[in-house]
Amino acid sequence: MTVLTNHVANGILAPEVLTASSLILSLLSASALQAVPTQLVDGRQDLSVAEIVAAAALFGIDAPAIRMALTRLAREGRILGSKRGYYGLGDRAQQINSYISTWRDIVQIRTAWDNSWWVVLTGHLPRNDRKIIRQRERALNLFGYAEAEKGMWVRPANLIYTLNEQQQRLVRSGLPCDETHFVVSEVISPRERSWSKLWPTKRLQKRYQVALSKIGHSREKLKSLELADAARESFLTGQFVIRCIGSDPLLPDTLVNTVLFDQMHMEMVEFDERGREIWRDFLAEFSPKKEETP
Repeated sequence: MTVLTNHVANGILAPEVLTASSLILSLLSASALQAVPTQLVDGRQDLSVAEIVAAAALFGIDAPAIRMALTRLAREGRILGSKRGYYGLGDRAQQINSYISTWRDIVQIRTAWDNSWWVVLTGHLPRNDRKIIRQRERALNLFGYAEAEKGMWVRPANLIYTLNEQQQRLVRSGLPCDETHFVVSEVISPRERSWSKLWPTKRLQKRYQVALSKIGHSREKLKSLELADAARESFLTGQFVIRCIGSDPLLPDTLVNTVLFDQMHMEMVEFDERGREIWRDFLAEFSPKKEETP
């Protein structure tokens, strides 16, 4: 397993082909979706059914599919509905959203690498529950860990956190509390020299280049698109680039081109501002003027 796994934890980081459920979760995530400023629409933190249906229509998803998905997601606890016909993220989705919400400031958590490693041991844990194993590996992948050996996950200790803070970040994102965490500063083993090769750095750098190209292309297209088309365009570009940012292992500059990553991040922050303006205008046309019932 590589750290380039497409992280669809709770559906917030949407897959390439949007489903009704993944679209809803992205729309309701004020952080994972660069374009939809839910926190800026009438001061609310949620969206109405009418707004969600209107947004879904941009992607060819009809109202019945959205309503069925809303019911299912609410039953699963991933979204919360109100009597007014509004929905927001539920507790399950909020866990991963709390990590994704840091994408704007993500470059600030890297620090100089002193060649030490964070190590997580999982080999002593039961392996008969596939759901728990998937949850564990999803959390480790999300934070840039790679499996060096069976039951031993590593990543460069090049972030600003202490070991305890890093462990707490993992726990908040779904990792159980019974893993063993430690820092390795010296290793007398030929295997340690191969740890830096656990990440597909060439593919990572290619993604940065593709993301930069997409941002530039979309920026030009937005100048001439109608509002609905501009909303769709900014959504799709934002989803792709933020997936690149949110799933990046944040490796040190000795392993990957961090200058290219930082350029991608800076341009995405600027693109985000334009996307928010577009979606604020688009959603304003569908925001209910009075209380709505489901």
